[in-house]
Amino acid sequence: MAYAFDDDQDVFPPLLSKDEVEAEQQDWLTRLRQLYSTLEGWLPAGEDFGVTRHEADSLDPVAKKAGVTVPIKVPRLQIEHRSSEKRLQIFPESRWVLLTRGRLFLFHPLGRTYIEDHGAPGVPDWRFYPYRDRSQNAPLNCAEFQNLLDGLR
Repeated sequence: MAYAFDDDQDVFPPLLSKDEVEAEQQDWLTRLRQLYSTLEGWLPAGEDFGVTRHEADSLDPVAKKAGVTVPIKVPRLQIEHRSSEKRLQIFPESRWVLLTRGRLFLFHPLGRTYIEDHGAPGVPDWRFYPYRDRSQNAPLNCAEFQNLLDGLR
């Protein structure tokens, strides 16, 4: 979410209400769980990959401004290739990142990457790109995910 100052109106748009923020948080959690399930479904059958999901508390500044005081439990995902002990870790950065519907960090042996949702409500469009290089964003699909898994083998 971003706010732009309107010189003609001399007012800022209203901040999200607590109810709106809580609804956005639930949508964010649903999209994260769906993404993780999709990624797990793309793991090659018969290979020695281990998956761990866990949750961490998160209280976003936007939520705080809206009066939310209880952190949400955001899911994190770790995929490990047991024979190499290399791992890929995904964890949410924030639901509210400019020009996105949320951003995650992805750490893997090939480096640090962002995953962002550039879709519309109800239609996620997950994309990833190298850390601090948005010019190379690519759709997060099964083929690209397999390239990331190659770094774990």
